[in-house]
Amino acid sequence: HVIELLDWQLDQDGKEFIVLEYAQGPILEDVIAHDRPPQECIRIALALLEAVQAVHVAGFLHRDVKPGHVIVQDVGLKLIDFGLVMPLSAGLPGSAWKRLTNDLHSMGTGTYMSPERLTRRQDIDVRGDIYAVGMTLYEMLSGGQNPFGDLVGKTPPQMTEGAKDISIWKPDLSGKLCAAVMRAISHKAVDRFCDAAEMRQALLEAQP
Repeated sequence: HVIELLDWQLDQDGKEFIVLEYAQGPILEDVIAHDRPPQECIRIALALLEAVQAVHVAGFLHRDVKPGHVIVQDVGLKLIDFGLVMPLSAGLPGSAWKRLTNDLHSMGTGTYMSPERLTRRQDIDVRGDIYAVGMTLYEMLSGGQNPFGDLVGKTPPQMTEGAKDISIWKPDLSGKLCAAVMRAISHKAVDRFCDAAEMRQALLEAQP
């Protein structure tokens, strides 16, 4: 479920370029407001979590998981755009990464950035990507609603506290599914799922 890197080369002017797998399908962002049954939303989220888990196992954080970076396919999906990726270990690959990630620390899409990203804290881990998956699933289940309402002009704390329970938009969702979604977007990282595998298990148990 992760876009495949096929080649890396230098052009005739010495500039680097990469060749990626060609993936067909709509961008999730363009169809997220469609009214999907919960099981379809869960299917997409499970595939997205597989992709995120693969990135984490490889030793990286994606840091920009969002509907605009997901290509939906008949079977599964493709997670794309690794422009803000960073190593999980602060020691890899050295001071150059530290300088780069400091510069890019607040870059991303506000709606899907975890509170610790928005407040520029340094203790960023896999739970930031879990938060973004949770926000994506929230939007799919609610037909495109944002749990924090209108974000225009709001400060970072206002953008991440007081999320509306998903059941407000979809009162017929199961308690287990609502709980899983709201846990994924918890304000405090410690209250979220510890990794993608734990969230996948919760969604599997919440399937209708």
